[in-house]
Amino acid sequence: MNNPEVHPKKHRLTVMSSKTIADFLIKVCNLTVLLLLFLLLLTVYTNPYYNENWAKIITVVSIFMFLFQMLQMKRRKVSIIDFRLWLIVLFYVFNFGRVYLHAFSLDDQIFFNLISRYPEELLFKTSLFIICAIHAFFIGMMSRNNRKEIKKSIPSDKVVFKTGISLLIFSLPFRLFIDTINVIAIQKTGSYYSIENISGIADDFAYLFVPGVIFTLMGSKKGKSFERLLIGITIAYLSIIMLLTGDRRYQITGIIAIILSYVSKHFKKMSFKRIFPYAILGSIGINFITTIRSIRLGGLNDVFSSTTIYVFFEDFINRNIIYEIFAEFGLTFFSVVGIVDNIPERMSFLYGKTFIGTLPSILPTGWLWGDFFKSISISNIINNLNGGYHVGASLVGDLYANFGLLAIIVALFSGRILNKIFSERALHQHGYQAAKYFSQFYILVNIVRASYFEIFRLSVWVYLIPLVFIFFWKRTGRETTTKY
Repeated sequence: MNNPEVHPKKHRLTVMSSKTIADFLIKVCNLTVLLLLFLLLLTVYTNPYYNENWAKIITVVSIFMFLFQMLQMKRRKVSIIDFRLWLIVLFYVFNFGRVYLHAFSLDDQIFFNLISRYPEELLFKTSLFIICAIHAFFIGMMSRNNRKEIKKSIPSDKVVFKTGISLLIFSLPFRLFIDTINVIAIQKTGSYYSIENISGIADDFAYLFVPGVIFTLMGSKKGKSFERLLIGITIAYLSIIMLLTGDRRYQITGIIAIILSYVSKHFKKMSFKRIFPYAILGSIGINFITTIRSIRLGGLNDVFSSTTIYVFFEDFINRNIIYEIFAEFGLTFFSVVGIVDNIPERMSFLYGKTFIGTLPSILPTGWLWGDFFKSISISNIINNLNGGYHVGASLVGDLYANFGLLAIIVALFSGRILNKIFSERALHQHGYQAAKYFSQFYILVNIVRASYFEIFRLSVWVYLIPLVFIFFWKRTGRETTTKY
């Protein structure tokens, strides 16, 4: 007797049902793992625990969690250009790079070695807190958005291209002004710390330069030659500024966002043949970044001397890339260590003050608030305490400073917010949706090494200012919108 044919609709429902069940089981598994990690964290906090092999324990646990999360991303077919993938990878590199080196006794000769300056009990519990926070972010970001998408009118590619050109013309004078001041200040003293801390409207407008490039690329119909030329000029300029100032913060994320936006536009699928050239460029870029650090430590006012150039190329060729990545970026870990060390022992929790108090910073009215903004930027305070070290900041540290161990719950909701901002649907769109996605990528990926106060204002401006130009071009042109 022949088997009856399965109706296509019933087959689809069966597949969807199986997928829903699998998603539910994975969600339960993720929450169970988070709960177990949190109970372990709670135990360590309430019963001080010391183990001389703490770094090896954290290395094993963090690598297991990383692989656990990567397997889920592979199952969900998360793209290599997806914000979520980059954020999770960078979370581990920036927070555990130095821990991994310490676990294998590779940090004896490392620059600015801070691990030996803190109690091992503190390092252990801080590491556990960070692992919990990362997994909470992961769960929030990987949650599915089951709400039906509402069709919206979006700007046409022509409007997006005009917006990009407008942003470039508007932001370039500010970008040149800020960079010129920094180059002059640093070349006079040779010290990275001479960089001018310029905050306000000029600095905000300067940050629109990279979104201008991205909008131009995503709206362009002028072909790959024009786009590659624009990318080449931009990367060359940002690299020169990094070399002359030693400042690599938003230059690096800007280059990454620009390249990923180009890849998203022209390559639907990334094969090994296509990935390989970008991997080579990436390794060269990492070597370049770490070599800049060496020059920065040696002095920046003699960058083009024969000795400096010789050292640059010697270091460039001889560096161990993996070691340099962990050594260079792993310092962010100590920004969280400093906060856990001082709160609540020496300072009280902020109870959300950082996040609520940041709202007025959207407007250029800093002069009205005195030192209020400094008081809610906790990393700025911790880094300047006696015995403190200038190791930057991170959103993970801000969450702990405000909510303590309850920050794990807040991280879940924060991950969900990031999931809304960086929707999978927007990633696979061209034009405005993709331009908005990678412009926010440029700013928000910095939550791994910057404070919420620094990130919030920039992300709002990078979202709103392009809308002003879009509104202008839509009002003055006939070709306005498309549907998605």
